[in-house]
Amino acid sequence: MMAFALRRLVYLVPTLAGVSVLVFSTMHLSGGDPARIMLGERARPETVAALRVELGLDRPIAEQYVRYAVNLLRGDLGRSIKSHTPVTEEIAARFPATVELALAAMLLAAPAGIAAGAVAARRRGGWVDVATMTGSLCGISLPVFWLGLILILLFAVLLPETLMGLRERFGAGVPVFGFPVSGRLDLNHAPPWRTGLAILDSLLAGDARALLSTLRHLVLPAVTLGTIPLAVIARMTRSELLSELQQDYVRTARAKGASERSVTYRHALRNALIPVLTTIGLQFGYLLGGAVLTETIFAWPGIGRWLVGAVMARDFPAVQGGTLLVAVLFVLANLLVDLLYAAVDPRLRLASE
Repeated sequence: MMAFALRRLVYLVPTLAGVSVLVFSTMHLSGGDPARIMLGERARPETVAALRVELGLDRPIAEQYVRYAVNLLRGDLGRSIKSHTPVTEEIAARFPATVELALAAMLLAAPAGIAAGAVAARRRGGWVDVATMTGSLCGISLPVFWLGLILILLFAVLLPETLMGLRERFGAGVPVFGFPVSGRLDLNHAPPWRTGLAILDSLLAGDARALLSTLRHLVLPAVTLGTIPLAVIARMTRSELLSELQQDYVRTARAKGASERSVTYRHALRNALIPVLTTIGLQFGYLLGGAVLTETIFAWPGIGRWLVGAVMARDFPAVQGGTLLVAVLFVLANLLVDLLYAAVDPRLRLASE
């Protein structure tokens, strides 16, 4: 297993090198002068030229990339043009919010998707199967920004109004509540920050009000972001489970008198989850890097929303650093999936040796 892991780590080196070249080339071919952006349109030409020399922008592209790569190896992603702070500090301040949102979305999507896919496979051809597959198709097809706006309308606007009307009609016993549509928590309920993860920091501080505020703010973004992974996992689980139910060992278990429930969930589902595990890992990588629309809609202070602002401001170092982070996260997610896959299925590990 150790040799398998080391081999996969070695394969990461050319992949990450290629990612760095691609990110660097894309930003430099997109046009615009970072020195002019930093100093403004009214800056004198000689001042812009001096800043270009200071930043090394007057040198050949190949030399600029070597300098960029050396700084990457030192952990230096440059300084933001917009805020004049190191990009690493900007990422460190926002990355926990994205991780928390992605984890919440996947904790919602994985169990629900596996359960839905397993039930649909067991009831193949029935109304449960048709409803599940139709729902998963809708989940994959619906645009994230549209779904987020619909959830805001339903649970942040219409739900409180409806409950308020019921309270006026039936008395104070009817609770009135809704879900927040922006931010991570209420400002007056913020816990002492230790890890940057609001839920974990609330638990460490023993602050129930902060924990409740965090969970309320997390519901709508997590549901919006987790809809597509849930649908993908459900379809994959159903497909793999139907394939496993046709295998010889399943017929043997049935012949021995095992119940259909036991055959499905104790025998076939365990083997069907091996490729589903790969899907979950890849979807988590997508969530870490693809939460741009969700974070923008719900004003979630994460990497995605920060990258949108950096692109709009043509903040080259921030865009490069954020894009590189997203690429690295996706590559690491693939590595983790490979390792977990090899741990669950020894045949894969033996085939690569």
